[in-house]
Amino acid sequence: MKELVSKVGNLGAYAVASFLLLCLLLGLVKYTLPQSPIVLLFSAIMFGALWYVRKTGKSVSVNNGLFWAVVAVLLVLTFCVEAYILNYMPFEWATDPKLCKEQAEYMLTTWSLKPELADYYYMYPHNINILVILGMLLGVLGDYTYVIYVFLLWVNLSSLLACLTIRNLTGNNGVSILVLLLLQVFCIFTTRTYMPYTSNLALLFPILMIYLYTTKLSVTKKAILIPLIAALGWQAKLTSLIAFIAIAAIEAIRYMMNRKLYTKKEVGFAIASTILSFILCAGLKTIAWNSLNYQQDDNRYKTFAYYLFIGQNTQSGGQWDAEYVNRGDLTAPSKERNAYYYSEAKRDFMERGIMGNIKFYTAKTAICWGCTTMDYTRFDGKENKCVFTLRHCIWFFVYFCAMLSVFICRKRYNLAMLLTLTGLMIYQFLAEGSFTFVIMFSPIIFAMAGIFIDLLLRKVKK
Repeated sequence: MKELVSKVGNLGAYAVASFLLLCLLLGLVKYTLPQSPIVLLFSAIMFGALWYVRKTGKSVSVNNGLFWAVVAVLLVLTFCVEAYILNYMPFEWATDPKLCKEQAEYMLTTWSLKPELADYYYMYPHNINILVILGMLLGVLGDYTYVIYVFLLWVNLSSLLACLTIRNLTGNNGVSILVLLLLQVFCIFTTRTYMPYTSNLALLFPILMIYLYTTKLSVTKKAILIPLIAALGWQAKLTSLIAFIAIAAIEAIRYMMNRKLYTKKEVGFAIASTILSFILCAGLKTIAWNSLNYQQDDNRYKTFAYYLFIGQNTQSGGQWDAEYVNRGDLTAPSKERNAYYYSEAKRDFMERGIMGNIKFYTAKTAICWGCTTMDYTRFDGKENKCVFTLRHCIWFFVYFCAMLSVFICRKRYNLAMLLTLTGLMIYQFLAEGSFTFVIMFSPIIFAMAGIFIDLLLRKVKK
């Protein structure tokens, strides 16, 4: 039984990694044509340098003291560059973060929803929690620029956790620093980094859960901390729960194959801790909503049927389409609208057929995962092709390494990270496709890449 589960798991992991690699290459060829040669050249140089170090053994030894010194300097320099970009390189705000900014500034004088924006927040109640956080931060700091600085520190902390996760799994300080550098450069030149929103807020939670999972903390401490982080992430953005589900699934399978792995008390404690954590965070959400006198209106709330309706739209390739989302009777009761959304999604799915759906989901994944999107590099009011090319060079190399790690490292930590990405991929199959969701899990992808680079330099497969 154990061998069968292992074989099935490995085949599934190989299939997912192969599919995501295919989508990466498709994204490069189909959607990044002008920059493709430069992207491939960058990856070739990186792999060549790593292979040279592997063959010659001329790696740089980094002791723990030097590691922390380099990491500290790197994080400080990164923050300084981000501060410069924030103040001297204007960028185009995305719609949702812009509305959150406008609402938070309104809350400085009146702690309530701005009348002109009320309909938006009744349609998307998951944004209420971040409004309370932004409003409180703005009330203390007094200027939204300082609020952005706080979120930049939050993003940098997620990068640090990716670095420490690699260090936990490999013990290789040099590789951990290399990946931290790549991730920081990637974040610096992503405009979404500078826009406080749910995706930025949720960025920390998936990688924090993975980091805690890889530590040597006791079973009890992990059973307390990981569910609590998952519940907090749930209130930031629902998709951050995917990492928790992946970890829970891995551990549940391990326990079913070896009942001696955990005692019944430990299992019961973990379940109780999870339930209590979600109840606690649900209570915190209620307090936040009540502070704004906000009550969810089920007749205006956009349910999963709405996102499924968007995600199955053949015309837009499952991406956001402003005209398409306004189809149907928007004033109809919620049940009628949901029935319409489900029927339209089913119609699009059935009309595509088997081969059509394979092409549709492959193209959708290639856009969401394989192409880093020019929209996230609009500095000084224009698309910066140099910045876009640099970001895509880093993304292609890291993504490629992350997927290759699956074929040579089958430890449960790496499988947990891959299962997290698999859950995200399935979610994007069904719902709206967006690179924003992938960015939210990018620290995990960078951590997987670090595992591959370490194994490549060690010359020995694990």
